[in-house]
Amino acid sequence: MSNGARQPRGLAEPVGKALLQKRLPGAIFFVRLRMLNLEKGITQMAFKFNTGLKAVIFDFDGTILNSKRDGNFHEVAKLRKLKIPAGERLENHLGMPAKCIIKTFWPEENAEQFLQLWEQLDLSQPSPLITDTLNILNFFQNSLIQMGILSSRRSSSLFPLLRYCQIIEYFNPKLLQAIDTWDYHKPHIKALDNILLRLAELGITKEGILYVGDAVVDWQCASGAGVRFVGVETGVLNRTAWKIRGLESKNIIPDIGWLPVWILKHF
Repeated sequence: MSNGARQPRGLAEPVGKALLQKRLPGAIFFVRLRMLNLEKGITQMAFKFNTGLKAVIFDFDGTILNSKRDGNFHEVAKLRKLKIPAGERLENHLGMPAKCIIKTFWPEENAEQFLQLWEQLDLSQPSPLITDTLNILNFFQNSLIQMGILSSRRSSSLFPLLRYCQIIEYFNPKLLQAIDTWDYHKPHIKALDNILLRLAELGITKEGILYVGDAVVDWQCASGAGVRFVGVETGVLNRTAWKIRGLESKNIIPDIGWLPVWILKHF
């Protein structure tokens, strides 16, 4: 991973008024979140005591990892001499279990063999983190926010990538859920049940939980579980695409670097 990917811009980076207005209208009041390092501690204190947020659950691909997994998918298809069916696009299915995607495209394909090769390519050519990921994880950790991940990846892929990116220590291990560690998967309304149970053991109710994702299945999963949701534009959908699918504009942010601003304004 390049130095650029491991050292994204910080929450303390100065942001001009015009840029902030363009990216997130109405957020000028919270510009200090991205300005002075000297105010970072005060910002975190204000964040901790002025929001009801207790836990954030992230999707992984396209939300934390700068990968839609499409490049390697097409490479595997090419290696296995498979053609994408007419009218199909991978981005319309991202977030769904990988084997479901494979079988949708090629019912006769050996999904396990395809998936193994797909995961091998992902691990041999890791994608970088989304800009601001390290800063946001630090920010939430210092604000005593519980963090977890709900991913459609298998454990054999998710956990090595979390270790490779050196971010696994930020997450409560009981809140790390891969597709093979729970019976229900996105967008099933029970996909979050195990994580919600673990959070309940910590005294955290649904009202204090936020789910962040880049795909409609993430939104469906959160809505079905009764958990607040915010969509990012770093993965499958941009703002226009989110709005077409019905997500309110106020619940769409450019990337996870804008979560503190969104939370202080809307949570």
